[in-house]
Amino acid sequence: MGLEELLLNFLFIIASIFFYQFFLAEKLQRYSTQTESILIGIIFCIPAIFCLMFPYLIGENIFSIDMRAVPLILSYLYGGLPAGIITSILIFIPRAFIGVNYGLLAFFLIEVIIFFVMIFILPIYRKGSSKQRLIYGTTLSTLFSLLIAATGLFLLQLHASDYLTDILHYYSLSILFVFFTIWGAIYFIEHHHRHMKMKQEMTEMEKMKLVSELAASIAHEIRNPMTVVRGFIQIFKDDDQINTKYKAYFDIMLKELDRAQFIITDYLSLAKPQKDQEEPISVNQLVQTTIEVIIPFANLNSIHVHSNLNDDSIIFGNAGKLQQCLINIYKNAIEAMPDGGTLQVTTYEKDHQAVIEISDTGIGMTEEELNRLGKPFYTTKSKGTGLGMMVCYSIISSMNGIIDVQSQKEEGTIFTIIIPIHLS
Repeated sequence: MGLEELLLNFLFIIASIFFYQFFLAEKLQRYSTQTESILIGIIFCIPAIFCLMFPYLIGENIFSIDMRAVPLILSYLYGGLPAGIITSILIFIPRAFIGVNYGLLAFFLIEVIIFFVMIFILPIYRKGSSKQRLIYGTTLSTLFSLLIAATGLFLLQLHASDYLTDILHYYSLSILFVFFTIWGAIYFIEHHHRHMKMKQEMTEMEKMKLVSELAASIAHEIRNPMTVVRGFIQIFKDDDQINTKYKAYFDIMLKELDRAQFIITDYLSLAKPQKDQEEPISVNQLVQTTIEVIIPFANLNSIHVHSNLNDDSIIFGNAGKLQQCLINIYKNAIEAMPDGGTLQVTTYEKDHQAVIEISDTGIGMTEEELNRLGKPFYTTKSKGTGLGMMVCYSIISSMNGIIDVQSQKEEGTIFTIIIPIHLS
């Protein structure tokens, strides 16, 4: 016996991870970050409690060995501190009912140590790539395995046991199980996350393709008659025989026609590739030009614009399109600060890539709004089309770059554009 109980613990953990990844992971993304964290904490406490119910007992129930620490660690890593705290409490309560002894004290110390370690580890872990997370996970699993071993030695100091050989043997075995289970769980979860991300990217590509085909098929056909209609309305408006009352209506008609023209232009930006116009671009020069363009609009809205242009990187792409992208992000940032604020634009190089960082002190966005940013027809503005940011993502993607967005409600938003440097 012993190996069977550890294998049963392993089965509980793996089964819960499979269930979470294949049946719950995508559904949980629909909830707010706080709700998702709470649900993850509850989900991961279930295998931990099962592990607690089926331990390997040594002697006259003096020592028990199980793997409840594994789902606790995973709860912290993938649900954050709230999830980890919930899992810790929900494991500790049934453990306390089993008996208040040195084992309970040791487990409480393990929970406290894990909590404080996670406070420092989680920000680094979440920013890492899948490979980096696997390395971090391997390091964590090693540290916590040693922690379990130290706990075992602590308990041995408190008990003069006749089962010393069995205890050392099964603690060693449990350490190996904890190490490989945490490592395997992180590998599986990260692999599944990559699969989900690829699936989402393919869905977005299909949406982009659909919008592009729609733009290519109807945009020109709509624009031509609109130009004719606009011309006649302009003629009627300039006619002195027309009542002044009706001229106000003509102004409204022209304004709405211009708005429709703007929407069609956005469609055409998706449908018209411009590879033949690509050229080397000075990042600082282009950013400075776009800032000069946006300053009058910023002044009208009581926005202070600051720039910090460092390394002058050279990238390759369509300068006009990149300028359109930056101005659109500036405009969105300014509109997100209705009571005034600061727009900060910073450029620098990192890992042979040009970085343009645009931050504001506006109303910010929720996690749900961030996830939907850049999707077709999604907008947070009352008069937006939902195509502006989609065009921006398309432009940066065509330059082999990425857009990373971080935002906090009522604190502001940071857009980070990363584009590979052009090697001449």
